[in-house]
Amino acid sequence: MMMCLAGVTESAPATWRWREWILFGANLALAVVGIAGIIAAYITLLKLERQTKAGEDAAKAAKDNAEAARLNAQAVINAERAWITVVPYIWSPEFYPLREKTDPVPDDLRDVLHIVHQFPAKIVNVGKTPAKLEALALRYVRTPTRPSRLGPEPDYGELSSENNHFAFPNEEIALTAVLSPEGTMTKSQIAAVQNKEEFLYAFGIVKYSDVYGILHETRFGYRYQMPDTHMIMRDGVIETVSTGKAVFRNDGLPSAYNGHT
Repeated sequence: MMMCLAGVTESAPATWRWREWILFGANLALAVVGIAGIIAAYITLLKLERQTKAGEDAAKAAKDNAEAARLNAQAVINAERAWITVVPYIWSPEFYPLREKTDPVPDDLRDVLHIVHQFPAKIVNVGKTPAKLEALALRYVRTPTRPSRLGPEPDYGELSSENNHFAFPNEEIALTAVLSPEGTMTKSQIAAVQNKEEFLYAFGIVKYSDVYGILHETRFGYRYQMPDTHMIMRDGVIETVSTGKAVFRNDGLPSAYNGHT
């Protein structure tokens, strides 16, 4: 026996109308175009990155080549340019004061004559080409100021102009400064130097230009260094003995006192 429920009917399967198919096709086409655009943009980005990397590599290579060329040219200039040095004529001078200021005048007038203490130096061009001296200064001073307390920059005073004066390779040019503040030292002043209560400094500067037209300067500084001492026992008595002799050295001064450009 078959039963039928009133009001219940079986519906037919839904079908797309042609407009819906068109809309679906359009959306699909847009999606494909979008994906294709993304892929194309990615490929373009990769190409740009490769081009940028290649450009950077080329720029770096060009920069490295330019730097190598500059260094090579600078090496040639340094090998051929003038180099000025200044050294003492006498590295280990000895001082012979004739008398103290308060000593009575002796009968021998030779003992009354002043001894002028000077620092004789020589300018030497150790380079391969001439140097044109532009300006220079040299000072020789006696002072109680210790090396560690010297100013960070030397006080050269007024530099003398050296127009049209050339220093040729291996040529020596004399340069002399008189001791200041006085031109000589008494016995007690020399004893103060020997006891390291006072100090002697000779320092200066030479400005010069090379054959390439480049301006340079040489700074030089020397201090009169007393020899090292040590204690010994001799015949039951402790004595102070010196090792070596006093000599001018260019160490122990602030860095600004010595240098080349």
